[in-house]
Amino acid sequence: ILDSVKISYKGAPPQTGFGSFIKSDHNGSPIIWTLSEPYGASDWMPCKNNLTDKIDSIDIFVLTPQLYKVASNGLLISETNQGPNKFFHWKHKYPIATYLIAIAVTNYSVYNDIGYTATDSVIVTNYVYPEDLANAQTSTISLLPVVNLYDSLFITYPYRNEKYGHAQFGWGGGMEHQTMTFIGGFDFELLAHEFAHQWFGNMITCKSWSDIWINEGFATYSTGLCYENLFAGYWYPIWKRLLIDNVTTAPDGSVFCTDTISVSRIFDSRLSYYKGAGLLHMLRWVIGDSSFFAGLKNYLNDPTLRYSFATTQDFKTHMENSSGMNLTGFFNDWFYGEGYPIYDITCIKKPNQIVETTINQTQSHPSVGFYEMPVPVKFKNATKDTIIVFNSIANSEVFSIQLNFVPDSVFFDPDLRIVSKNSSIHLGIESINNDSYLDIFPNPTKNILNIHYSNIKISKIEITDVLGKNCFMKEISGSNLPTKLQINLEKFQSGNYFLKCYSENEIIIKKIIRL
Repeated sequence: ILDSVKISYKGAPPQTGFGSFIKSDHNGSPIIWTLSEPYGASDWMPCKNNLTDKIDSIDIFVLTPQLYKVASNGLLISETNQGPNKFFHWKHKYPIATYLIAIAVTNYSVYNDIGYTATDSVIVTNYVYPEDLANAQTSTISLLPVVNLYDSLFITYPYRNEKYGHAQFGWGGGMEHQTMTFIGGFDFELLAHEFAHQWFGNMITCKSWSDIWINEGFATYSTGLCYENLFAGYWYPIWKRLLIDNVTTAPDGSVFCTDTISVSRIFDSRLSYYKGAGLLHMLRWVIGDSSFFAGLKNYLNDPTLRYSFATTQDFKTHMENSSGMNLTGFFNDWFYGEGYPIYDITCIKKPNQIVETTINQTQSHPSVGFYEMPVPVKFKNATKDTIIVFNSIANSEVFSIQLNFVPDSVFFDPDLRIVSKNSSIHLGIESINNDSYLDIFPNPTKNILNIHYSNIKISKIEITDVLGKNCFMKEISGSNLPTKLQINLEKFQSGNYFLKCYSENEIIIKKIIRL
């Protein structure tokens, strides 16, 4: 039985969230555009405004003066003159969430780009302001290699029977309306980010705004994948550095969105976008590339999620299935937990090219007790280098490894795999046998520790506990450097400590005992 309902809906829509329904102008010409995410769709159209189901198709009809063009979802079916006006009919035949339906109307110039995949092509239709046409035509072509990249890394473009497109509008960023992204500019990262949303956010949409990272974290990480695979990889290390620096500007905050009433919290760039992307970057490191990308494709191909909604648990399940790993601890730390780890790593050279590495970790926020992570360390000298990955699952673990060379320098996380800040790493030697070179006494001691040294220039002395916490630090400078120092340990608790003496070429590390 077929039936229909006709609802009359008219008036001057309010402006909420990021806009809802806006009438403004550009270069003296009027423009109308909509942006309904997260709660604004019902401001301008009758709808079921939630994240519980998707309508299976839409028809959009707009009547406007003939001077103007209409950009919307799906395919342009017809544009018909009606006296001084023109009647536009757009139709979209894929399931769509309410907030992804949109219109924009102004005196657009229109042109097409074509992106090619291994087996197909995607038409990219661009609606841009006439005054920006030349700039747009030279900028939007930068998206075309991304069409092929996403096809290979993800799955085929989800709306291949229709088109993809851009419509310029009066907002500074972009909005990933299904098959027709609204953009305020044409820079590469914005184009790549919004295009990725067609998979992450549009085809599979977060089931709750608390899981907004399923949309935004994935799209943000996709731009990183572009920098990794395009431009000869030049921008990828820079992008990773900027991501880590952004996330660690504050010591708290979770990817899990705890306040879905606040639009600013839902779309917090540090947490929903960058820390969400950082979570994916580290998950890839933990489970490996093959498991990560296999799980990603399985997630996108899941018939219960395609063109529907997903939770973090849905994604986690696919990653566990592809990797064979239990990822509960990882998601507890990086999705629900706040903050990031801070590492203090000490590498001590021993005979026979053996290096003893102690990994200490503190956390920027008490919600996480310990981040269990594979920790990469690069060992290097003038002719050789290698990266050793330590599976750090508890604090103060000591790893003994044998290299085939003697390192003269060490580097923590050289390829920026871990979101961390203020981490430190030191390379030293275990002890000095020549008492005239460096001597400490008495050891053990209850109060006073004497340090005598010669033939070396020490610039700094530190004492740390076994967890890497700094308990004492003294800078030594000037032309008349001392050769004797005395440190009072009276206020130290009983236990084991490390004395670190920084010279020009190395760090001399000795174990001391406070009675």
